[in-house]
Amino acid sequence: MAQKNSNLKSPAKVTEADGKEKALKTAMEQIEKQFGKGA
Repeated sequence: MAQKNSNLKSPAKVTEADGKEKALKTAMEQIEKQFGKGA
């Protein structure tokens, strides 16, 4: 039973990491648009 509970938490962490990665990518794109690449 304990293994099922730990497995349910893992996908949430992956989703959170994906959200952070998407937010970082969006922020980098905005900075590149405003200041140019490499700024």
